[in-house]
Amino acid sequence: MNYFVAGPLSFNFENAPENITLTTNPNSWTKMANVIFVDMPAGAGFSYATTKEASISSDSIVVKQANDFLRKFLIDHPRFLKNPLYITGISYMGIVTPIITLEVPLTNKFMDFNSRVEYAHRMALISDDIYKVTYCKFLNNVGIIVIGNPGPVGTDRVVTAHNHSQTNHNNHNTS
Repeated sequence: MNYFVAGPLSFNFENAPENITLTTNPNSWTKMANVIFVDMPAGAGFSYATTKEASISSDSIVVKQANDFLRKFLIDHPRFLKNPLYITGISYMGIVTPIITLEVPLTNKFMDFNSRVEYAHRMALISDDIYKVTYCKFLNNVGIIVIGNPGPVGTDRVVTAHNHSQTNHNNHNTS
């Protein structure tokens, strides 16, 4: 996440390079959420190391440092313990972030389990056919639809009906 897109301040370059100023960002995520921006590992963004040892980095070191930071932050600011915790990372941190979330005891790996199927489909990790069958089983489990025959014929009919209603809904909204 880019601090200058989501954060509370933006650079004003109108009189650059002589006079660069900061202005408030009217679209800041911080208007509706508590956001912490952490540059990791040392040397990324505005972060730096003061010793040679502190500049040594690996994925496992970054995971430990991130977890240590979160633990210390929440010990110092316990009022945030009740808030939902979302962890994100950009660039290479996008690779390390899932490992960090697995290590943080405050993240509920099963809270939003059903969104994993949607994510896998949107990222082309599962086929349309697998998504449709899984989606129909989910709708059946939560009572939105009832599938008499959970085999391919029954699910095809339900998915076709769902797709048809979505198409009609989308066409209705665009006119």
